[in-house]
Amino acid sequence: MVNKKALNSMRFLTTVFLVGVLLLSFQMRAQSYDARITGTLEYDSHEYIPNVTITLYQGYDSITSTKTDVNGYFLMEVELLDQTEYYLKLIDGMPEYLSKDELKIQTGMYRSDF
Repeated sequence: MVNKKALNSMRFLTTVFLVGVLLLSFQMRAQSYDARITGTLEYDSHEYIPNVTITLYQGYDSITSTKTDVNGYFLMEVELLDQTEYYLKLIDGMPEYLSKDELKIQTGMYRSDF
């Protein structure tokens, strides 16, 4: 006959393991997207430079900034908690971080150029 206490213990450990695996998979998915766009683009009728509010999660701050259209996509400077400067590239609403070197390679521009 199976010990009821041992059976309950095994059920509990199995449940804890499955919940841990589920939480880990959600965390890994969240880390693949470091920013979420929460605002809409607002264009100045003369400048055509959009402003957008993005929300950086996992301990980052919300930032409102002017973005610059460079070679067909918009860039926004983002400063992370480790004080490393990145640029947030938005293509079809999907964010992607670029370092200064990657920005130079893709656009031929440095931060001081715009």
